[in-house]
Parts: sequence; structure tokens; C-alpha cells
Amino acid sequence: MSKNIQFVTDSEGRKTAVIVPIDDYEKLLKQRGELEARPGDLQELGLSDRTYKTLSGEGIDSIEQLSKMTVMQLLEIKYFGKKALNEVTHALSKRGITINNDLSFE
Repeated sequence: MSKNIQFVTDSEGRKTAVIVPIDDYEKLLKQRGELEARPGDLQELGLSDRTYKTLSGEGIDSIEQLSKMTVMQLLEIKYFGKKALNEVTHALSKRGITINNDLSFE
């Protein structure tokens, strides 16, 4: 796994080097708005911060990943409810993508 070094400043102004896995570092930069969205990145959908962070926290970072999920899989995500589902469905439909509406329980 690739790693990146990030410097953190404590309350007394001392800098400490912290080794962070690249995936986590990229997520941190995205949350801060310091990393440009890549083509197909979830950020392109213009979701609310809450919905984006909920999905990203589950490791769903691309439109492709999201489009492969079913309604049930999405609703099983903690803090992801009907409002978030409607938001995601609407954002994907603008791109001509539909979510699998299979409501069967696995």
C-alpha cells in the first residue's frame, strides 16, 4: 500500500509527521476541497455533503461503484435513508443512469 507523509501542527505550533495511506490521504484532501475530482468521481454528482460523506465513508467513491448498487444495498448503509436515496437517484438519472430497484432481501 502506498503511503504519504502529512505534517500536522499541534496547538503549541509543533509540527509532527504522520504517515497516512494514500487512499485515506486522498479522501482527506477531497473533504477539504484540495483535490480535483477525477472523471467519474462521486463529487461530479453534486450531492449534499452529508450524502457524499456517507457514501465516501463506505468506500463508494465513483459513479460506477454507485451505479452497481441496489436500492437495498444503499438503504442498508448507516445514515443513508429515503432522502439520500432520492438525491442519488435524481443525480444519477440526470446522467441517464438508473439504480437496480431489486428490493429482495439477501
